[in-house]
Formats: sequence, structure tokens, C-alpha cells
Amino acid sequence: MVRPGDAIVGDDDGVIVVPRPKVNEVIKIAHEREEIEEIIKAQLEIENCSFGKYYPFNENIRKLYEEKTGRKRAQ
Repeated sequence: MVRPGDAIVGDDDGVIVVPRPKVNEVIKIAHEREEIEEIIKAQLEIENCSFGKYYPFNENIRKLYEEKTGRKRAQ
């Protein structure tokens, strides 16, 4: 169900409805995810290692993110 104020988000994989009360939280997580992806790409070039070290997201991601940004990942 879509209600006034909800956000509609889509990409090549599909479309979802984000309820209005969750929009800011989802935006924060999405921005963090973009930042994480950039960190991973750079780290993979440095290490010349398998994608499996960081995908699917795992404890290595949390450590790398905190090391590179000095911030804790959102849960």
C-alpha cells in the first residue's frame, strides 16, 4: 500500500515503497551504503583480493568502514 508522503525507490532490481516515518533512516543507510561501496572498491584495488573478502557484507566491512571513516556503521 502506498500512502501520501511515502517514498518510492527503484533501481534495476525493482521498486519499493518506503513508509514516510522511515524515509530519513533509509536515506541515511543508503548514503552510508554508497560510501561503503566506494571504500570497498578502493580497498579491493589496494589488496588485489577476491570480492568474497567483503561480499556479502560481513565483519570485514564493519572493520574497514570504521578504520577508513572513524565512524561506526549504522545498524
